[in-house]
Amino acid sequence: MELLPAVRNSFSYAAVARAASHLGEAEGPVRRGLDQAIPSVLAAILQRISDPAGSELFVKALADSHHHGHLLSDLPAILSSRHSASAMFALGERSTRALFGDVAQPVANAIAEECSLQRESAWDLLRLTALVTLEQIGQQARREQLTQPQLLEALNKQRGVAARALPPEVAKHITLYENPEAVEAQPAPAAERRTRRLLPFKLFA
Repeated sequence: MELLPAVRNSFSYAAVARAASHLGEAEGPVRRGLDQAIPSVLAAILQRISDPAGSELFVKALADSHHHGHLLSDLPAILSSRHSASAMFALGERSTRALFGDVAQPVANAIAEECSLQRESAWDLLRLTALVTLEQIGQQARREQLTQPQLLEALNKQRGVAARALPPEVAKHITLYENPEAVEAQPAPAAERRTRRLLPFKLFA
């Protein structure tokens, strides 16, 4: 399962052009915004599934995304209709808030700042990306006939790639561990055990 390129390929030139037109933005900033939103959504998913409660939230968000296949194939057409696009963004909002929790808006604002987008536009792109990513995951899981444990294992293998692709400003809001179990298992010196904090995987030099 290679999610980052699959999700990037979902946003064709036509889809980006329609999204830009719908948002009233230039295509360049929209493409840059998507390039930042895609690894941000994947990082949020990986952070969610790092514990059992978060895994349950992710599985529910995946089920609620209705991965029937039409979204990916019809994305430019959906974005061409203001009514259809608005309905899609509304569905994407539930997914976004389930995946990102309280940092959803700060992440969108960071993307807006980095890509010279209006904050509302960056929020819409994050909602759209969350929905497209869940659609990709659902389709790949169905195509490969993955069980829930197999799906979570396949997703966890994306940690290194997602960590390296995560934009620096977004990384201030999403702490992504490449191997959380290994970090958790490391013994702390006796003098530090009371105040020990997990160290995040270093994303950038």
